[in-house]
Amino acid sequence: MGDRDAASATPYALPDTTHQLWVDDADSLGAKAALATRDGLQGFGLFGLTYEDGDPALWRTLDALSHAAGLQLSAPVPGTATVDNTLHLTGADPGDTVWWVVGTREGSTAIPGCPNSLPYSGVRVLGSAIADGAGEAALTFHVPASAIDRLAFLQAIRLADCHVSQVVPATFTDPGASPCGPDMVVADGSFCIDRYEASLEEWDGAAWRPAEPWLTVDSRIVRAVPAAGIQPQSYISGDEAEQACIASGKRLGSSAEWLAACRGPGQTVWPYGDAYLAGACNDDYPGTHPVVDYFGTSYGVWDSVHMNDPGIVQMEDTVSLGGEFPQCVSAAGVYDLHGNVHEWVADASGTFRGGFFADAELNGPGCTYTTTAHARGYHDYSTGFRCCADL
Repeated sequence: MGDRDAASATPYALPDTTHQLWVDDADSLGAKAALATRDGLQGFGLFGLTYEDGDPALWRTLDALSHAAGLQLSAPVPGTATVDNTLHLTGADPGDTVWWVVGTREGSTAIPGCPNSLPYSGVRVLGSAIADGAGEAALTFHVPASAIDRLAFLQAIRLADCHVSQVVPATFTDPGASPCGPDMVVADGSFCIDRYEASLEEWDGAAWRPAEPWLTVDSRIVRAVPAAGIQPQSYISGDEAEQACIASGKRLGSSAEWLAACRGPGQTVWPYGDAYLAGACNDDYPGTHPVVDYFGTSYGVWDSVHMNDPGIVQMEDTVSLGGEFPQCVSAAGVYDLHGNVHEWVADASGTFRGGFFADAELNGPGCTYTTTAHARGYHDYSTGFRCCADL
């Protein structure tokens, strides 16, 4: 997508020519917006110069994107399956017809009659509603049992001008399935465990706010929340993980509990079974090594400063969103126990389990992967956790 322009006086040109390296067209601009929306970026920059005047589709796209922030969607997170759920929208104009859609897979889907696209696939229309005099609209829809614990992407669209709301990742829980609390399940019939690896919320003095998952904890006040549809925390030590669980009224699980949740009653090698399934979990990093790839060298980078650089897990093909790999689930319904990020357990000597996105086999296959080389105060780009609770 995109192309060189015919001539350019900007410094961003090919050597000894007046041809610019790259100029957006409507498709490439829409793709950038889809990426920013999918990954939760605050925005992206572009130059608007006179040579694009002849491409009205580009400006229609830019207009749609620049007004998109006006539509704000809120949804129950998590939602509840087998019953009616209600979505609310603000920021529309009175009388606007707004359509709600749901997607179930990563990808891209064109919006009919619009230059922009949706940053997911498996799209289904849930319904439409007309905004009231305050610019608000609501849609109630029934969630079937087949949607239980499946990650979905919810969004609202105003087709009249192609404006879209933000994407809201959501899961729908079984209302009678677990006595443990939101996004937790019973494992081994004896304890509760988070369905997803943990992300953090930070206390800002007045309220809890989502924390960036690539920052070390240091002196911040944080608590653990299940990372359903978002990137889980890395760069956390065993001691910090334990305190984050306690702050949420939970605890760090023992090694035996973690194994029980991963292997299930059948004592399987991998969370999903006894035979390895390529692509089921985030365990096959395509590069050389994330630290080497990020710094461009293997020399002088194996220290705590370099290995805690926040940029490492912001590269592509590193840490995935919680539940993004739907086959990477145990019999108890726990996601990402194999690969993605290492998970600290409560062993006093310092242990994390399960492997991570670039190595989930050197220290044992599947659920048996165990690292005991570091004390509980250790952290780097690969270390994460999840919480447990008493039943």
